This record gives sequence, structure tokens and C-alpha cells, in this order.
Amino acid sequence: LSLNTHLKQMGKLENIGGEEYVCGIEAEFASTVHLKQYCTDLIAYKQRRELLLLSQSINILSSDETEEVDNIILLSQEKLSRIISSGTGSKSVSNQEAMYMALAEIERLSKLGGKMDGVSTGFTGLDKITDGFKPGELIILAAKTSFGKTALAHDMAISAAKGGVPTAFFSLEMPVLEMALRGVSKESRFNVKEARYKILTPDDWSIISSGCSR
Repeated sequence: LSLNTHLKQMGKLENIGGEEYVCGIEAEFASTVHLKQYCTDLIAYKQRRELLLLSQSINILSSDETEEVDNIILLSQEKLSRIISSGTGSKSVSNQEAMYMALAEIERLSKLGGKMDGVSTGFTGLDKITDGFKPGELIILAAKTSFGKTALAHDMAISAAKGGVPTAFFSLEMPVLEMALRGVSKESRFNVKEARYKILTPDDWSIISSGCSR
């Protein structure tokens, strides 16, 4: 309920000088009503400025042929992570508050009745160790080249999507078609590479279609 409306309902708006006078008062004195939104907007403008500076820095580094591409990417990712974290609004807590948070979390977990708390990885053994993926976690798969990191991540993404979790998969090294073929192979249990060497039977197509529909 605005001040104008309140005074109008009381029949006193014109007595104090009308809407123009009230608007003048509101403009003259600072208000904390929208302070949280003002702070959010201020952080957003700060992040926009930092993103502009980062884009300029990336443009300069990318134009320098003496710079290694991997170094440019790592540096850009590091700076971008700092920009993202600057707007998280995280705060410090006392040890007592942390203990209360821990006790509340233990109580919440005890009420799950042994059910998994996070998003399933699609692998029972791994789920028992990790209790699934949870909000705020950063999961890194590290291994040598051609050890199956992308395939494992893709399987996890498919499992999450099948569980009803909104999922997006990004790959800087593998085309969309290849990822789709992998998904079809996994879900249908049919080696799509066989299509190169033989004419597929109606049974084969039925298996493939069943995998796609999942």
C-alpha cells in the first residue's frame, strides 16, 4: 500500500499538498525499502564491468600468437570463476553456527531412511561412496587421454536426465552427432558401428528405436 493511496483513502491527501508534495518528500529522503535490490543491482553492474574487462583481456591475449591457447583458456576460466564467486553472497559464520548447521544436517539425513540424498550417478557403487551429486558441488573427472572421462560424464548426464533432473552436456572436443550415437549405443545396448558393415534387420531397428525412446 503506497503512501499516496493510504492518504487518499483517509481523505487527507489534498490537505497535505497532494501527490506532488508526497512525491517530493519521497525523492528528498533516502529509503531502505529496496536496499536489498539496490545492492543486488550494484553487484550486477560490478560483474558486468569485470566481464567487459575480461573480454578485452581475452581479445588481446587471443591476438598474441606467442601466447599458448591452453594458458589463455586457463587464465580466462580462473578470472571468470572469480567474477562468478564475487556475486554468491557468501558470508562467514561462527563455529557455534557451523555446529548447529551440522547437527541440523545430521538430523535431516537420519530422516531419509537410507535413501540417497543426491542425484544418482547411474553407478550403484559410486552412489554408495558419494551419496550422489548435490547442489553446490564441483565434480572433476581427471585421467589421462582416452581413459573414458567423456564417456563416464556422458553416462552420468544421461542417468541424471532419465531421473528427471534438468541436464545440459557441453563438450569442447566431441561433435553432437558422436555424443548422440554414444547415447543410442548405451541405451539400446546395440553397437551402432555395425551399421557400417551390415544391413540392419527389423529387429535391429526395433532395438535402436527402443534405446532412442528412453
